This record gives sequence, C-alpha cells and structure tokens, in this order.
Amino acid sequence: MCNFVLLCIAVGCAGEQDQASQETTSSSEETSSGQSSSTSSSERTSQPETAVSSETEPAPIELSGNGDTVTDTFDLESGLAIFRMSYQGERNFIVKLLGEPGPYANGVVLANEIGSFQGSEASQTHAGPHVLDVQASGPWTITIEQPRPSSAPETGNYGYHTGKTATDFFYLGQGSKRFDMTHQGNKNFIVWPLDKNGARVTGGLLANEVGPYEGSRAIQVPRDDIYLLQVEADGTWSVKVEGLNLGSS
Repeated sequence: MCNFVLLCIAVGCAGEQDQASQETTSSSEETSSGQSSSTSSSERTSQPETAVSSETEPAPIELSGNGDTVTDTFDLESGLAIFRMSYQGERNFIVKLLGEPGPYANGVVLANEIGSFQGSEASQTHAGPHVLDVQASGPWTITIEQPRPSSAPETGNYGYHTGKTATDFFYLGQGSKRFDMTHQGNKNFIVWPLDKNGARVTGGLLANEVGPYEGSRAIQVPRDDIYLLQVEADGTWSVKVEGLNLGSS
C-alpha cells in the first residue's frame, strides 16, 4: 500500500459537466456579488515515483480573448485534455468545447461561473478539430494541455487555491479503495477520479453534495495506473484513501 497526501483549499463554485449539480447562472443572468478565486498552486515534498508507458505530449494550445468569442479551430488528440482558465469580469463566464462526436456533439461545458475566475477542468477528448464557445464580459485566457504522464508520485503534500481543480497526477494500485472525504464549503462539492487518459473510473463518483460534508465511499480501482481527481468545491476539502492516503494529515 502506498501513502499519498493531498491537502487542498478551494474557493469558488463550479459545476460538473456531466453531473446533476446545481447551475446557478445562465448566459443572460447577471449578479452583483461576483466570486473570485486565486491562482492554483501546489506544494509538494520529495516523493518516489512509479513509471508507466506513455505517449509523446502535444504542445500546449494558448487561447485568449475579450468578451463573447468563438475561437479559431484547433486540433486535439484522443485522451486527456486539461483546460486551465482565467477570467476577469463581473458577469457570466461560460466555456463550451465544441467538436466532440456522439452524446457531446452539442458541447461539453468546461466552466459556468459568475465573476472573476481561475481554475482548471480535466476532460477526455476525441481526436479532431474543435472550437471553444466563450461567453464573457471581460478578458480571458485558456491554456489547453494534453499531458501524457510516464510517472507519478506515490506520496506527497499538495495545496490548491482554486474552486475548480484538476489535481496533479498520482499513482494508485489495483484493488478496492475507501475514500474518506470532508468539505467545509457552502456550495457544490463534487469529486471524480480520472485515469491518465481522462476517463472517469467506472462507478467512481465519490461525492456530489451541496454544503458541508463528511462521508466515505468505496470503489474498485481497475488497474495499477496513474490517476488524478477533478474536484468542484468552494471551501476546504480533503480526501483520504485506504491503501493510498489522499488528504490532510
């Protein structure tokens, strides 16, 4: 069993693209109480890493604009994509990824926020041309990364300062794992484990709550591999895993 510690502080409210979480805004709504989140960061200790086979990582895609914008077309590969978003404005910030085939042909919602925002969203994408449909009232930037990790730590300490967070990678061994979770915020708390290709772990929805929360879930980790968490929160949260510890000490 490996030990892994993840400590996160989250400020802001975010919606999960495929969850029945509460959407608080629409493109026509305005608010007088915009929310803001500070830059994501991580602090970590020296830690052993486990190597797995990996592909060549594509170069990041940098996009920016001001106000409502449909971006130029860009190509994505199949697999994991992480969208790192920043926005300065008082009204809605809504970002949709268009170009996905099948059930997501009408767009994948990457962000649906009010007011200034900084955060990240991990998603599994298909190969081909895509655009982003951005609704905003101010300047924004989006960096698209397509990481292809060949190793990940088995232990570490991490701190995040954003509401919508795609965490750093970590290594999990195959088998049943118990996740103990806490959240001290007042709004959505949603936690999904993803594999290194961006696919959600089957049966892996760990939390879909509103407000303060303390509870546990058990899931079956399908194989030894590299994973990450996609977290939505607006307060201090922690996750601890039996067989691999994620969370505050």
